[in-house]
Amino acid sequence: MSFENVQVFRSDPTSSTGGLVVTEFGKQLVSGHIIARKLQDYAVVFVERGRGVLTTKQGGTQVVVGPAVFWLFPDQLHSYGPDKETTWLERWALFRGSLVYDFQQKGLLDLTQPLVAPVKLSEVAHTFSTLHSEMIQRNAIGWASAAATLHRLVIQVASQSATGKLNDAQREISRVARLLSERAFEEINMEELADELQMSTATLRRKCVSHLGIAPKHYQLQLRIDRAKELLASTELSVENIARTIGYEDSFYFSRLFFKREHRSPSEFRKLHTRI
Repeated sequence: MSFENVQVFRSDPTSSTGGLVVTEFGKQLVSGHIIARKLQDYAVVFVERGRGVLTTKQGGTQVVVGPAVFWLFPDQLHSYGPDKETTWLERWALFRGSLVYDFQQKGLLDLTQPLVAPVKLSEVAHTFSTLHSEMIQRNAIGWASAAATLHRLVIQVASQSATGKLNDAQREISRVARLLSERAFEEINMEELADELQMSTATLRRKCVSHLGIAPKHYQLQLRIDRAKELLASTELSVENIARTIGYEDSFYFSRLFFKREHRSPSEFRKLHTRI
């Protein structure tokens, strides 16, 4: 098992009110498998992109194709990971509390059906980004906010699970989202991408706005800015190098885009969130 770009945020155990607490949050690029592991807490794993398998005693072996979410339960053996010689990008959170038992009683978390796939990429990614922002605050307000967001995530995923399997339109937009994610840091010619998907550029834009809630170029920008924020917080790379890493040769242009979205410069963001 190997990890790249690992980020882990832990809460203060004394901050728990007992109802619900997010104990850890992380994001990483994973290759290889976790084999026959048990956790002390509940966990939610969001596979943004990639393909692999999940095996649990109650749920059996299931194929995971991102975007997907699966739940892990305390003291239950589980194994999972991407296909051989590939990687997947995952975000995850550990949580506990008396409220979780209520989730199970209401069928929102089910040992026999731990995998929810596919999920709406933009919605779940936004919720996990919110969790990220709250956990990096490292204070009581942030941890309380993270608990509320985790509660919302459980309901969000359960609602998406209730809609059943993908129809043709959903499968199509899932492929669009996957291609945009895979090529996020490249220069994307939207006409060529539309041709590859056998649709017009107008149809591509309309489908993205309808299903992802955002136009293709804006979706790519969101992925780039999210990656820049990770690099600013967890590395010593210069702003110029980070700009190039996410696809911008002009660091001043990147800084203007960053400020417009985050309401602070990359340097200011680094001072507030640095973890190095």
